[in-house]
Amino acid sequence: MSSQQRRRQDPVLSSPSLTERGRHGGINFGSNSARAKQLNGTDSQAVLDAQAGDVDALMGGWSRFAPPLEVDEDSGFGPALDAAAHDGALTAAMRDPTFAECAFGETTHDLRDAPHLLVESRGQGSTAAALTGMAAAQLLAGLTAEGWAESTDIEDVFQRHVDDEGVYMNAITLLATGEQFDWLEFFMGDTEVGYIFRSGTTDLIGCVGDGEIYDCEIRLPTVED
Repeated sequence: MSSQQRRRQDPVLSSPSLTERGRHGGINFGSNSARAKQLNGTDSQAVLDAQAGDVDALMGGWSRFAPPLEVDEDSGFGPALDAAAHDGALTAAMRDPTFAECAFGETTHDLRDAPHLLVESRGQGSTAAALTGMAAAQLLAGLTAEGWAESTDIEDVFQRHVDDEGVYMNAITLLATGEQFDWLEFFMGDTEVGYIFRSGTTDLIGCVGDGEIYDCEIRLPTVED
């Protein structure tokens, strides 16, 4: 048999088209039945391939050339989203009876866990000399207001009433408004006590005794529409 005759008898094998092969492992992702077979199978890679095929089909085959999505930090969406999140946290706090009488809650655990508040450490003063000038004045103001201070000598008052750990200085921010407060946290005879002031002042607006907040003057603000 001549080579010409053999060529006439042999079937012509044409290579499958791109549509028939598909773009992932010979699967035609334009076919719903093919996608269903892949998604119902146990091969996790096949599932990923099928999902990728769907995206490619939706993009008309151009998903490989689509530019990456970029978020411009200066677009303004960041601050807007932050404000919305802060308002949402404030709204949730307003519905929580824990914060009905005080923006800080009923205990220092509430204060630390509240999503509408940010509590940041500002250091620890193990002695009166290690406190900032404002923290020393605030500590003396708080102890005097409650009748604990026998004198105006901060060194003497500190030694008499503050346990060995010293005083923890914290800053509290009410996220929805940006209002800030100073919180002095310390222990007297293993009992957690402390004072909360308007930031940078000796204006006492809350006290802590045995971990509970009392004499609180700060209420939650109203969420503006």
